[in-house]
Amino acid sequence: MRRATELLAQPTPPAAAAGGAGPAHVVHRKYWVGLWRRLPVPNPVKAFAWKLAHGALPCNAMVAGRLQRAHRDGLGCQCCPPPPVAGGPSARAAPRPPETLTHLFLECPAFAGAVQWLSDLWVALGGAAPPLTLEVIVAGEPGAWPAAPAEDSDEAARWHALRLTLLYHIWAARCSRDSRQQSARAVVTTTVAALCSDIRLQYNRAFCAQLLQRHLPNRQLAMRRLAPAQPTFVVWLHPKVARLRERSPMQPRPPSGVDPPPELELLLDIHRPVPAPAAPPPPPAAA
Repeated sequence: MRRATELLAQPTPPAAAAGGAGPAHVVHRKYWVGLWRRLPVPNPVKAFAWKLAHGALPCNAMVAGRLQRAHRDGLGCQCCPPPPVAGGPSARAAPRPPETLTHLFLECPAFAGAVQWLSDLWVALGGAAPPLTLEVIVAGEPGAWPAAPAEDSDEAARWHALRLTLLYHIWAARCSRDSRQQSARAVVTTTVAALCSDIRLQYNRAFCAQLLQRHLPNRQLAMRRLAPAQPTFVVWLHPKVARLRERSPMQPRPPSGVDPPPELELLLDIHRPVPAPAAPPPPPAAA
């Protein structure tokens, strides 16, 4: 498996480069810096994205590469079901598939349904179906997906936020000791809950900052050089994700006399616009 750092070091096709000019590292820097500033995800997801882009996630294949051959047993993908044993009770069990980043995020039977859910969700939001490849899903390589949204658009920030949040929770499920979390449905359920919580937090932060700045004198704002709040939650304003709804005129007016902000209505859950994968069957009972 090629590491994410090797993918990011490859030159971007001229058609995908900004203006078709500049060396590859300049194009990638412009792409990632702009995206990083606008990405509406919490810091843990950004830290995970940095490790993912630099090939720093300690998956078992990378750990095994630093060990002696005699100590590599058991470093396969622990989320995969064990292969069937052929040849009788005394036969040795077949090794699990090696846990590479490609296998974990794209091929592992435990999480493949979650990645397919991400693709179906993006199509339901009006985008083109993303190729389920390492370059697009894991590395986020600019230029690897011709139908990707424009770099400076809200759609691009929304896509990468969805993609990285899902990968973050796949990795969290992989690291969990609770085997019930290691399924596509559990990962999608956790991802949707985290996205809804982040959207509501960004909404509250944006409007609280606006209300605070309304009560500060202009001289104080100029002295402290307070820039207007940048509401990152606007990236999520989509007819199938979240929308703002004006409050009812029957609602009592606050004592301050300032009009209350509109209400935030979340439309994303595990049933819409794309249902979460089905729950895995229960393990067979021990004989």
